[in-house]
Amino acid sequence: MVSSRTTAEVCQLYTSAQSFNQSNS
Repeated sequence: MVSSRTTAEVCQLYTSAQSFNQSNS
C-alpha cells in the first residue's frame, strides 16, 4: 500500500478495480 494514500482511497480504488474486472470478464 502506498503510504501517501488514505485507507478510504485505497478501499475505493480496490473496489473500483474489482468492478472493472468483473464487467470485463
